[in-house]
Order: sequence, then structure tokens, then C-alpha cells
Amino acid sequence: MLQALSQPLVHVKNVTRDPQGALIFHFDNGDKLEIDDRAGGPASDDEVEYWRLLQPGLQTPHLVAYSAGVEWHEA
Repeated sequence: MLQALSQPLVHVKNVTRDPQGALIFHFDNGDKLEIDDRAGGPASDDEVEYWRLLQPGLQTPHLVAYSAGVEWHEA
């Protein structure tokens, strides 16, 4: 059985890129997530980090960001 979240969900307000190419997710609570892989070389399979941004409970297209780039996934 799934348990209820103790904190409300946070939604992506918008997504931008900085001049150097970092991807920046801005959330409606004021937080932001910056994905910037310029510091290192290619990651090995066990070093890849994935961020899947979707609408919980819905089977809609969604964004997947990871160390090799960003992909749009259809539902």
C-alpha cells in the first residue's frame, strides 16, 4: 500500500539554460535544480544520474534529464 506524502508535491515552474549550457529547473516553491556535466568526462554506466520529471498518476509525456543530455519520453 502506498503511503501519503508528508509534504506537498513541488511542481516545475519553468526550465531554462544558462549561457554555458547547464539545464536549470525552477520549482514553484523557489527551489531550483541545475544539471551541469561540463566538469567531468563521460560517465560510466554506474555513474549516470537520472531525473524524471512527470505528472504523478498520469501517463503523459515527460522529460528525462541525465548526464548525457535530456530526452522527451512519450507516454
